[in-house]
Amino acid sequence: RRVLFRSIKSKYKQREDHKNNYATTKKEITSKEKQLKSLNKKINSKGIFSKKEKQEKQIAQYNETINQIQELYKKLDEEEIYQKIIRT
Repeated sequence: RRVLFRSIKSKYKQREDHKNNYATTKKEITSKEKQLKSLNKKINSKGIFSKKEKQEKQIAQYNETINQIQELYKKLDEEEIYQKIIRT
């Protein structure tokens, strides 16, 4: 119980530092998802005439973007906690 209370108390003290981070993180996710859709179109629209090296490079960039989006969603979950604390 005490550990949980201390954790909540420390997060409450940090609420001002995280005031606008939730909205910022959401915007970053939206931007990265648009970038992912664009990359998906580029990868799938080339057909049989595309260069293999370029396609491999695009796939690597696609995978990197997915990893970045996953990290942003983790960050968004953390920021959601602070957002709930700010509302109270």
